[in-house]
Amino acid sequence: MRKYELHDYSDEAAEPVVTHIDVSSDTAARARAGRLAKNNGGPVDLAYAGPGGRASWPQRYITTAGQSEHHASGYYFERLES
Repeated sequence: MRKYELHDYSDEAAEPVVTHIDVSSDTAARARAGRLAKNNGGPVDLAYAGPGGRASWPQRYITTAGQSEHHASGYYFERLES
């Protein structure tokens, strides 16, 4: 199992809702982020959970999931560069 961090921007709050999950693979983490984006209607950033927060965000960031009407799954992924 590996720890991942989800940043859910579907709320109107200024800061995202941060959730930590334990799943077996990157694919499972991407699916969880995609379903969250689909169900909540907002983007969800996916990253590896850093050990003690020592790794910077760009080093941990994997992808961003977004809601989509054009994909059969109901969501899509894109990697946003800072």
